[in-house]
Amino acid sequence: MIEKILHMPLQPYREAAYALRVIQTRGRHTGQLRRTPIAVVQLSGAHYLVAPNRQRQWVKNLLASGECYVHGEEKAPSRTFLVEGEEAARVIRTYLSVLDLPFATEAFPFGAGDSLETIVPHTVHTAVFRLEPAEGEGEAAFDPAVEV
Repeated sequence: MIEKILHMPLQPYREAAYALRVIQTRGRHTGQLRRTPIAVVQLSGAHYLVAPNRQRQWVKNLLASGECYVHGEEKAPSRTFLVEGEEAARVIRTYLSVLDLPFATEAFPFGAGDSLETIVPHTVHTAVFRLEPAEGEGEAAFDPAVEV
């Protein structure tokens, strides 16, 4: 899947939709570069990464480092900010409404049609990261040409 995404034309971001990307993180224990295929959701002009829980390895790596490289984006890494509450609930609801992959959507304990009030309490267990441009080079320089 990673190679397929890397070799297809870059999908444009669209509001309340997602674009497939590959993120590159640095392993929190090994320091090795890791690639993960992911849907990047755009909502209110911001870009987000979503996971149904915080136990995924890429999530743990982002929690440890606070940054990732998004292939097809700028050379500098993106800073990642874990968000919870209503902001996260709006992103998750959007993600669930546009993603047509049952294996991904069924991992959440609620559906796209549920209210924000239903989703908000779960955001302390889910992972929603807002991506923002990093200042300078960042402490963990990423080289998009590096094969991992």
